[in-house]
Amino acid sequence: MVSVLLAALVLTMPQTAVPATPAPMATPAPATPAPLPAPVATPSAEESDARCLAAFAMLVSATNAQTAQAAKLGSLFFYGKLVGRNPTIELSAALARAATAVSADSRSDLTRCSGELQAAGGAMTAAGSRLGAAR
Repeated sequence: MVSVLLAALVLTMPQTAVPATPAPMATPAPATPAPLPAPVATPSAEESDARCLAAFAMLVSATNAQTAQAAKLGSLFFYGKLVGRNPTIELSAALARAATAVSADSRSDLTRCSGELQAAGGAMTAAGSRLGAAR
C-alpha cells in the first residue's frame, strides 16, 4: 500500500526539464587565509616552577590561615624543585621574570600549580600508607 502511495505521489509531481549539461558554476575568488596567531612559547620546566613559586609566594601573607598555610607549603615545594634542578639558579632574577608572567595570568598558574602540588601530596600520602602497611 505504501509503495502505491509513493508511486502516485511521484506521478503527480510536476515534471521539470533537466538540462543536458549543467550550467557552469562561477569560480569563487580564492579565500585569503586568516593570519595565524603567533605561536605561544611553552615555558621551560624551570620557568614553570618559578611561576608556581611566585604565585604561591604572593599568597603567603593571605588573611585566610588555610590559604596562607597552603601557600607556604606550595612555596617550599616549588623552591625545592627549582634548587634541586639547578642549585646555582639566580633565584632573584628567576622570580622577577616569573612574577611578571604570574601577575598577567595568576588564576591559570595557581590552578596548574595547585594541581601539581595536590598530585605530589597524594603520592606522598600513598607512599606513607604503603610504608605503614609494610611494618
